[in-house]
Amino acid sequence: MAQLVQTTFAFLALVLTLSTAAPLGLTAASTSALSHSSTLTQKSFSGTGQIRTLWDGSSHDDLGCLTASGRWTTDENLCGTFIAVRKDGDSIGATQFTLTSKEAGPCEMSGTTFVCEKGLDGYSFGIWPFPNGVPGVECLRYGLYGLMASVQGGPPDVDAKPMDLKFTSYVEKGKYVWLTWGPKS
Repeated sequence: MAQLVQTTFAFLALVLTLSTAAPLGLTAASTSALSHSSTLTQKSFSGTGQIRTLWDGSSHDDLGCLTASGRWTTDENLCGTFIAVRKDGDSIGATQFTLTSKEAGPCEMSGTTFVCEKGLDGYSFGIWPFPNGVPGVECLRYGLYGLMASVQGGPPDVDAKPMDLKFTSYVEKGKYVWLTWGPKS
């Protein structure tokens, strides 16, 4: 019976994932909207790195990074350094990982907003399955959510104050992004 419940839940999660996915356009390669591009690996969220924001549009442009406190910026000097501890293949074969900002502390969701600060417990995040996310790039997932946006629009201008990011409700203005992993530059 437990196997049936797990299988049913996994199937329903997949159906929800597929039904809420934005259509993916096929392009040869992503381009960076920033002055440099990050090399993203197929297997990531491990070790020390940055959390990058890749556009949900067909080009999957790199639209910045997260600051130490988990806010969205396009100022490369403000990119935080994060430590990801990865655990591949839990009891249902999923990858999970925790994130900690070296400067601010553990990362988790405060309601639907991504935050990192001392005193938090930190959450176990997961990898978003294909066909959602960015093809060939692991994208952060929490439960059935992964696509993020800012209520202020976005991406922020390079000299603007960093913005909070939250799971999208599809009413936000601006570009929607996936959180991905990149090397610390």
